[in-house]
Amino acid sequence: MAGCSMMKVDRTFPDLKEIPVDLATRFRQMIEWLEIANSECRLTPYKKISHIYQIFHSQGVLECLFRRGEDDISFMIEASVYLLDHPLDGSRSSSPTICDFAGVLPTIFVTFRNKRLGTMVSGASVEFMEFAHHIQEHIHRTSFPEIRTAEIHKISLIDVRFGNMDRNAKNIIVKVEDNIPHFVPIDHEMCFINTGQNYNLCKPYWLSLEDSSIYEA
Repeated sequence: MAGCSMMKVDRTFPDLKEIPVDLATRFRQMIEWLEIANSECRLTPYKKISHIYQIFHSQGVLECLFRRGEDDISFMIEASVYLLDHPLDGSRSSSPTICDFAGVLPTIFVTFRNKRLGTMVSGASVEFMEFAHHIQEHIHRTSFPEIRTAEIHKISLIDVRFGNMDRNAKNIIVKVEDNIPHFVPIDHEMCFINTGQNYNLCKPYWLSLEDSSIYEA
């Protein structure tokens, strides 16, 4: 990202004063990593995608992805979906749990000033998760891929609830823990019915797949 220098955070969404301490601490750490990476010119593109940058911990561990752009509303939508993916028994503002219901990854909208250039930069910092592959690859890897139907149900519910227009093969990732696959939804900037596309739930992504196990899910 051009113009590396110290940055001054102008605002965040959510406001760190209005969320549980554990989550605010997590977001402050994400912002600190962004500040350090920006000042040291270490924001490099993620998989050659020009507007998505990698944020590494000092030990060289990829911790977050920073999506930069000029559409603040899209980034705030991303953060809103994370906030609203709260536990069934309470709101995000009262829950110490970091990831809940459908497992949307921690996301914070950040606006900061580049002190050297005097310009404002906006974007969303999203916690990075190592994953094995995307859902479609998982489905076609074996004749009978393991499908955790409860997780698929939860992703479908948040998509209906938030009016997600962009669930596709690339934005459900599969994380494997103890040889068990888990499905994690990503990329929610097209939620809450965007003005460029009429909302249509006739054929959500998973219903368009030909694999019978998905239909059963």
